[in-house]
Amino acid sequence: MVSDNSVGSMKDFLFRYRAFKPYNIQALAEGKLFFSTPSEFNDPFDSVVYVDQQKLYGSIEYALRANLDSYLDIKHINPKGKALKKVLALSDKSVFDLPQSSELIQGFMEHVHNTSNKFKQQINANSKVVCFSEDYLSPLMWAHYADNHKGFALGYAKSNLLTAPIYNEIGEKIGNKMILDRVNYAKTTPDSGQLFYDIFPEIMKEKAIHDTSKFYKQVLYNKTSEWCYVKEWRLCSVQDTLETNNPARYMLVEPCMMFLGAKMPSQNRETMVKIAREKEMPVFEVWANDKEAEFKLNFCLIYPKQYD
Repeated sequence: MVSDNSVGSMKDFLFRYRAFKPYNIQALAEGKLFFSTPSEFNDPFDSVVYVDQQKLYGSIEYALRANLDSYLDIKHINPKGKALKKVLALSDKSVFDLPQSSELIQGFMEHVHNTSNKFKQQINANSKVVCFSEDYLSPLMWAHYADNHKGFALGYAKSNLLTAPIYNEIGEKIGNKMILDRVNYAKTTPDSGQLFYDIFPEIMKEKAIHDTSKFYKQVLYNKTSEWCYVKEWRLCSVQDTLETNNPARYMLVEPCMMFLGAKMPSQNRETMVKIAREKEMPVFEVWANDKEAEFKLNFCLIYPKQYD
C-alpha cells in the first residue's frame, strides 16, 4: 500500500496519464496496456532515424578502398544474393584506383543509401512502445494528457512492467524482450550512421541483425529538449531481429495506484473508485493548493479512507 505521505517510494513507479474515455476505462478494467508505434506519436521528430549520409558514405567508401575483403568479408557473401554482383564488380577492380565518381563506386553507394532507408522503415515499423512519466504531479502533463485535469493517472511498478506477459492482436501470448529506460532530451538527434556502418557487412551477407537493443535505444530514447517537462520513460517490446514484424499489441499488468484529476467530475470519480475497489488499489485525489504562494499540485488518499 502506498500512503499519501510516502512520496519517497514513488521512485519505484512510473505513471501514465489518461483521459476519462470509454476505451481507457475498458483497458484499465481489463488490466491492459496497449503498445503504440512511432507513427502514432505527437512529435514529428520522435523516433526519426537520422543518418549523416555523406559521413556514412565516406566511411564505407574508405573501408572499400582501404581493404574491401576484410570489411565486407566477400567469401561469406551469399553467392545467390543480390549483393554479390555489386561486391564482385568492385573486388575485380583495383579499388584504390577507382575515382570517387566512378560508376561502380556510385552504384555501390546508391545500394548503401537504399539499404539504410530500408532499415529506417523497419526500425519504425517494428517499434512497439508504451510511454510513461516519472512525475505524477505535473500540471502540464495533467493538462496535456489527462483532459485538462479531468482525467486520471495510473502508477505502475517498474518491476511489474518488465515481467508482464505480452500478447498479439488475437490474444496469443508472445515472448518478446523488454527495454525500460529514461528518454534522453537534447537539441540534436544522434547520428545512427555508425550503427549502419557496423552492420552493413552483415546486411551484405544477407544475415538477420540480432543485436537490436542498441538500435532501439538510440532511435526510441532520444527526443528534442522542448519535451523535457514530460520526464518520460519508455517501455519497448524488442524483436530478436530488425527484419521480423513485431506482433506485440498489449501487455497484461495491473496498476498499483490511481490518481484522480483536480477537475474530474464527481460522477466519474465514483466510477474510478469503484474500479479501484474491485482491484484493491489505493486512490489519491489531486488538488490545487490555494493556501500557498507556490503553484503546486498536492494529493491525498481518498480510498481506502474517504470511501470506506
